[in-house]
Amino acid sequence: MDPQRIKDLLASLFGSQSFGVLTTCSGKEPHASLMAFVAGEDLKSLVFATDRNTRKYSNLRSNPNTVFLIDNRPDHSGHTQRACAVSAIGHSHEIEGPDRERWRERYVRRHPHLEELASAPSSALMRLDVCRYSVVGGLGESSEVEIGELGG
Repeated sequence: MDPQRIKDLLASLFGSQSFGVLTTCSGKEPHASLMAFVAGEDLKSLVFATDRNTRKYSNLRSNPNTVFLIDNRPDHSGHTQRACAVSAIGHSHEIEGPDRERWRERYVRRHPHLEELASAPSSALMRLDVCRYSVVGGLGESSEVEIGELGG
């Protein structure tokens, strides 16, 4: 799949899906969490909120390597050829300073029901800086693209 097609697919998928699966790791033990997210306009980052008193936050502090899976799986088997899954692979860190409020506002616009979580003093807004995307679509079509290949 060429980079422009992947970029278009990412924009469409991130615009239509509100949740994904965040995977973190502590030692040799992986941990998966269903998370609401918002994507950066340039598709180079994903932002999610979490309480600081969680295993995922602790894992991210000790090991920022992150995979975030977003998919559009159908709720019945008739549409599997249109299904796709994207793994965003990169490094996560807590957003601080003036960027935090900008991302909080963007996150809450997408997820107004999560305003309390995003605004709580005990919560962290985390940004996954994507290094590459792995895209699997339809029945076995797969591609990987480095973030730099997607352009500005």
